Amino acid sequence: MLDENERCPCNSGKKFKDCHGKNPFVPKEKFTIEVDPKKQPTVPPTIVTIDGKNVDVSDKLRIVLKGSMDKEKDQNIANLVKSFTDFIPTKRNILKLRFERLEHKLNGIKYHMENFKQYENFMHENYLSNEYVAKMSGMFLDIKEPKLMYEAEAFLFQVKSCLDIFAQIIGMIYNLPIVNTYENNGETLINSLKNNSHESLRDHASMLVKIIEDHKKWVKDLVEMRNDITHFSELVGFTCFIESAWEGGNTTDVYYPSMLDGSRATTYMNNVWNELLKLIENSRQYLIDTISKS
Repeated sequence: MLDENERCPCNSGKKFKDCHGKNPFVPKEKFTIEVDPKKQPTVPPTIVTIDGKNVDVSDKLRIVLKGSMDKEKDQNIANLVKSFTDFIPTKRNILKLRFERLEHKLNGIKYHMENFKQYENFMHENYLSNEYVAKMSGMFLDIKEPKLMYEAEAFLFQVKSCLDIFAQIIGMIYNLPIVNTYENNGETLINSLKNNSHESLRDHASMLVKIIEDHKKWVKDLVEMRNDITHFSELVGFTCFIESAWEGGNTTDVYYPSMLDGSRATTYMNNVWNELLKLIENSRQYLIDTISKS
């Protein structure tokens, strides 16, 4: 536990008590499990069942759950990308390759999201079956499960990377000065669309600017979440399962893996995923029309 007078690990420069320690979040979603007071406390092992075999993943940074990314490619994602690429002239092969990269990123995001959900469910079922009992009077136990931590980090990074690829695509279609990232929550891209779009494309650019502006809030939240959790704070703000202090009785509560704002991690991932798809889908007609004019 950090001393309240230490510098906050989020790199804000403030003391911990005046930053992330000031308003500690409380996970919003929990479930109740039965407790056998006679059973010796145990800590959930870092074990994953892969194709019927138990594998200890405590020393492994990456594992692949049942299924593979190739098998799990989403046809809806393929159709979404195809709805763009069908309108790209053969001579614009580099643009088509960027869309293929976008498809790869979208599949990667879903892959990490589904892996997270699968392993969360694995642990949840074991709690409900009383496989895990780790209750000690008057203590909370925060289970630091590597698999959940790695997948949460990977999800955040992949979403931001996907946004960067999407910004590059927009830059190529509107022939903007070099656009490499979706930086400043899309503000840099917005300014470039406003100031550098060809006069014949201004109306479409203005509509695209409005769409990007409508999505700024969740993008800002995501980038801040990624920075807080992965870049600066040693995973401060992300929790795996938190077991409530057991003070007797036959039941106790366990909190689901949660993000910095206290929202359940799977709920947060679903919301981000839906907003990302909405951003891409809402931009489609303006991008396709612009491609056809170029």
